[in-house]
Amino acid sequence: MKISDVSKKFSISIQTLRYYEREGLIPAIHRDSNGVRDYQKDELYWIHYVQALRNSGVTVASIKKYVGLVQKGSETREQRKQILLEQRQALLKKRAQIDDALKHMDIKLESYDTYVIELENNTKKRISN
Repeated sequence: MKISDVSKKFSISIQTLRYYEREGLIPAIHRDSNGVRDYQKDELYWIHYVQALRNSGVTVASIKKYVGLVQKGSETREQRKQILLEQRQALLKKRAQIDDALKHMDIKLESYDTYVIELENNTKKRISN
């Protein structure tokens, strides 16, 4: 699959795909006899996986480390798992912060109409006095 097709498939720019390869976030892409990138099934998997990691907040440096560990083989399995566990903990912490913010927002919204009506009424009373 050509880079333009991959770009469309994953809704990412061609520059991003080149960046992923250049930075070692995905393994080197197979090239055809003319030297043009020709993405294979395994390479598409890596792009999908990198996108999932980035969407979960994993840093470029951590992804690069993870990919390097994968390439070293099964003896790095625990190190790779640790990277994922640490990111999971970070996501749980972020989710707790978001949940707390949503609770606060819900409380404010529950009383919002009453508060605004009272404020408007009080303002009208002050103006008329």
